Amino acid sequence: MTTTEDVMNHLLAEAAPALPARVLADIFDRLIWILRDNGEEIVRVREAWLLGEDERKVEVALEMEEVFPFRDRAAMAKEFDRILARWPRFAPQCERILRDWDKNFEGKPQP
Repeated sequence: MTTTEDVMNHLLAEAAPALPARVLADIFDRLIWILRDNGEEIVRVREAWLLGEDERKVEVALEMEEVFPFRDRAAMAKEFDRILARWPRFAPQCERILRDWDKNFEGKPQP
């Protein structure tokens, strides 16, 4: 049986070399809303990609926008610090996600 993770990895591996990461991220964002598990596996794979060492996977995962990549801001900021130490070019994406988190949870209890 093919898993969602298999499909995501296949699409990433077979994507045209010049395809912007944003295009794949958009596909994965859309799949979140149409899959039976409400995107649970996509979110899990995205988090694994962010924790991994594959620059392209990190890039695609950071471009996703439908859900936050981690359940709390502290964990997210910690992982972003690790990512930025290795790939400083991802600073705009990391800053955008943290800014969106802060806007979304300003004055509200965090999950």
